[in-house]
Amino acid sequence: MKMMIAASLMFAGASAYGNTVEPTPPTQSIAVPRAAPPPVFNPAPVSRATVPVTRVMVRVLLGRETLWAGPLSIGASTARILLNEPVSGTAACEQGPRMAAMRQVEIVINGQPYRSPPMAPYQLTARYTRPVESGGCNTGTRGVSIEQGFSLGGPNPIVAEGDGGFRVEITAP
Repeated sequence: MKMMIAASLMFAGASAYGNTVEPTPPTQSIAVPRAAPPPVFNPAPVSRATVPVTRVMVRVLLGRETLWAGPLSIGASTARILLNEPVSGTAACEQGPRMAAMRQVEIVINGQPYRSPPMAPYQLTARYTRPVESGGCNTGTRGVSIEQGFSLGGPNPIVAEGDGGFRVEITAP
């Protein structure tokens, strides 16, 4: 009888000594899609024009009022002036200084070293934002902007004109 029990245990996957035998699961093959090789690009050679650093005088005007004027060094990278200031002549805002009416003047000149000669080597972005007249608190804004390419050269200043008398003058030495 003991022999029969031991034989039946061995046949079932266990030994008479208490060791167990784990059955091996059947092997499964999983199909994995192969990725296509990356495309091969032969980029066209890009020539980088040399854009020297040049100091220019910039004037930002709204009608006859000068909003900002000063020197700015421009070249292959970005030159930026950002001016935030409270609007004069308005009453104090009852909601606190964070809500006070402010005006903003922004000048950005990007050098464009990768542009071909027929295109302008500089890009001007100029913005003027003023608050809506509402008693000293900022309840909204109005603004004008200019985006224009330009080249330095010649004795005359570069003049970019926008709406409402907004104008930027750039004079090279």
